[in-house]
Amino acid sequence: LYYWFKDKYKDKWNRMAPARDIDMDMILPVAEMLKTGISIDTVELARLSKEISKQTETMLETINTNWGINPASPAQVLDTLHSLGFNVEGTGETILKKTNHPFAKAVLDWRRNSKLETTYTTKIPDWMDNNNRLHCNLHLASTVTGRMTSSKPNMQNIPPLVRPCFQSVFDDDGILMTVDASQSELRCLAYLAKSKYLIDSYNKGIDMHTLVSNMTNIARKDAKTLNFAYVYGASEFRLQQELIRVGQSQYQAKQSTRKYLQSMEKIGIADYQKKLLTFADKYGYNYSIYGRIGERLNPTQVVNFPVQSFSADLNKIRIIQMYSKLREHNLLSRIWLEFHDAMELDVYKPELDTILKLIKEIDTTIPDLENNNIKLDLPLDIKYDRKNWS
Repeated sequence: LYYWFKDKYKDKWNRMAPARDIDMDMILPVAEMLKTGISIDTVELARLSKEISKQTETMLETINTNWGINPASPAQVLDTLHSLGFNVEGTGETILKKTNHPFAKAVLDWRRNSKLETTYTTKIPDWMDNNNRLHCNLHLASTVTGRMTSSKPNMQNIPPLVRPCFQSVFDDDGILMTVDASQSELRCLAYLAKSKYLIDSYNKGIDMHTLVSNMTNIARKDAKTLNFAYVYGASEFRLQQELIRVGQSQYQAKQSTRKYLQSMEKIGIADYQKKLLTFADKYGYNYSIYGRIGERLNPTQVVNFPVQSFSADLNKIRIIQMYSKLREHNLLSRIWLEFHDAMELDVYKPELDTILKLIKEIDTTIPDLENNNIKLDLPLDIKYDRKNWS
């Protein structure tokens, strides 16, 4: 892959160097994650599998009894929706969620449970080794932003219901710990947009959700919904739909969105996104701050790419630092997974105090790579309580 990139991007090779160095330094940590794997609580997995299977059968019987169809057939689901008076063209999740009828909810519930069965509870045993450990595939360079992915199973999308099936390889002598960067993408956005409003707010201990809520008189939970949608490039219409989805009326959603967009203009985020779109439209690509290249991106991806990429690379840097510290101190505890803006640790209990001390040594300031004289912290939230992943 290294030489493929070198041949394809000869004119951009030097610019890509920081991201390339990060990925090369991640090879050993990822190799160890793959080799060691994570233990599976087979008792909990069997219990969960039995429970989900029973629920799925009950749901299927209910659908068959009330509507006389097989929910696995999109054609039958669509015909039933039409017979109930819904003029829809498909049976996708988005359409069913908007369909206010018990039938639509029943199909969604059945699909959710069926996916849990077919993707996780019945599949995980096939992927375990003889020691009941799971060694999922970890993909270091599979996304344009640099965020890692995984397969067999997709660990970055593990449903909360399934997480307790994963446990420490140290059994009762172990604890699974999550070290998560607090609002990483939003803080990265503040830096990249050079938003004085947002940077000052975070430095005073006020997050973006609260800042926007205070500026617009929108409830904090609604401001949070809008913030994350906006960072991912949502249009004005999409922002309104997100608010309607969480309970606002169409009129309320329209008014809230209008005030929200005005606040984005005021704090400089809207102007930052416009500059990204202008650059991408002119050159056909965007750079991340560490030199990753985003080509042929749609407008939504253009505005999200540098933010997610910056956040993902900072997480990789933290993993590289922590991995070096673990080796330096010759500890049994290890990093077992990269998870969005977090690293997941499998901690040997006698080493817990040492691990907590080492985490505090990690630099949590956002690096001022553009020399803008910006000081912004990226604090780490540490969560742990038991040997299972919760």
